Amino acid sequence: MSTIGIDSVVRVQASGLRTKLKRYCADEGKDALVLIDYETGSYVQTFVVRPVAAASASAIRGHGTTDDCSSEQLVAMMYSASQLCEACDEPGLRSALSLLKEVIRKSPSYPGVHAAMAHCHIDLFRRGAISHAEASKNTCAAVRAAVACDRRLGADTLCAMGAVACYIDWNLVLAEQRFRAALALRPSARRAELLAELLTMTGRFDEASFYLDIASQLDPYTVRHHFAALACAFYRREEPYNPLSSAGATETAARQWEAIMRGPMCKAAQYAATGEGGAALGCLTEAVALREPLFLFQQVDRRFDILRDAPEFLALDRTVKWRV
Repeated sequence: MSTIGIDSVVRVQASGLRTKLKRYCADEGKDALVLIDYETGSYVQTFVVRPVAAASASAIRGHGTTDDCSSEQLVAMMYSASQLCEACDEPGLRSALSLLKEVIRKSPSYPGVHAAMAHCHIDLFRRGAISHAEASKNTCAAVRAAVACDRRLGADTLCAMGAVACYIDWNLVLAEQRFRAALALRPSARRAELLAELLTMTGRFDEASFYLDIASQLDPYTVRHHFAALACAFYRREEPYNPLSSAGATETAARQWEAIMRGPMCKAAQYAATGEGGAALGCLTEAVALREPLFLFQQVDRRFDILRDAPEFLALDRTVKWRV
């Protein structure tokens, strides 16, 4: 093909991309805090923080801010907090909480920031940085604040409510309803990943993979996506294996996996794998007392099959609401 022909294809494709971006910004991405700008006559994209004045009423605009901070500054702080959360480690999560508290001080009626606070506390709990009691207290307070600002229950609020139902209350039935409702209102990688993890917990691996694909299309670079994919791959196997050898496992996702695969549940699985049922049940009892989130995956962990008919195991299993 001649250079002229190649130039023509590039121009046509670029024009089509600009049209699709405009359509996305006017519809599905109308609440996005960061936009892709692809100016006419240029083939270089730029990423810009969206002025809140141009966002819909569900973003910070319309919820009020203090005089010493502009809406644009609050958007930038929210974006910085989301990037810190993406690190999925305790220092990043605690720094994100500090930023989110500052946003709340300046714009207390924005539900999205309260929902983000709930997710931060849950992520700290899942990494063993705070106790279940502390996580329950903080997440419930954050969700109550989000609901107070968002009586119609938008996607952010519903997703936070689902995360609390799943990881704090162990009510997977209610959590699934809320994750699906949040996704239906406004798709996002985070919501798809949370639903995929829940589906993995309940052994619905094909559907979990479907939502992981959706999450990957929406945002293929998040550590959370890699971690959710690792969990799905690990529990889908009939025989235990090392998920860190999987293609695509990022270094950060690997560290996150190693951090979670410790504690009573990990010891219980090791005892069960070697036929030491009594020791395994003791560790499982400790895991339930601590409300260790990894217990939510025990139904799909074949290492515990030798215990499933034991009355002690059945009693522990009933602490989770798996089905209606």
